[in-house]
Amino acid sequence: MNRNFFKQSLVWTTSICMGLSACGGGDSTTPSEPPLVNTPAPLLTYTPDPTVCAWMVANIKPFVWPAQTVGPRTWPPVEIQKVDKPLRNAAGLAQYQVWSNLWVLQSHYVPQIDAKGMAAYSSSQVWAQEASCKYGFSVDAQNLTAFSYSFSAYMQDSTADQIAKEEYTSGVQQVPAPDPCKPGPVFPTAPPLPPECTTTSL
Repeated sequence: MNRNFFKQSLVWTTSICMGLSACGGGDSTTPSEPPLVNTPAPLLTYTPDPTVCAWMVANIKPFVWPAQTVGPRTWPPVEIQKVDKPLRNAAGLAQYQVWSNLWVLQSHYVPQIDAKGMAAYSSSQVWAQEASCKYGFSVDAQNLTAFSYSFSAYMQDSTADQIAKEEYTSGVQQVPAPDPCKPGPVFPTAPPLPPECTTTSL
């Protein structure tokens, strides 16, 4: 009788222990930080690259108006400036130019850039990468410098509407497509104008 009771008790004890292990019972430790926190910054691509965006989410605080540094936001609501013939990519998306303010961008991003050892990057570059990750478009990075405060990207019109409502946005405008009848300075070796270009359109 005692022998059978001992066996049954052992079964109960084993089951309880296994249940605690499966459910995490008995472990009072708090969740650890995400593995990407405090890891070196990857090479920014200005595209919605999953690796880069995961690091951004773990390490860079999303933009919040830096009122303590620059004061309250007094900019008027942004109205998107549209043109008759915007520059479009092969997918038919219009290119938009998004504007902010250098002081505003620096006030939010520079402390984080310094804290994360990202001296190779400017506030506008980190801002552009954040926007790329959030909205899923690729930014034209050629004009992103230490003193720039705008970026351009092909995007849905609805996306441009959302960006116009961001606190960091001071302006949004469509980029006009080049006019083939107004190519700019004409050089002797320049190709002739298209047939549809007449003297009245020049």
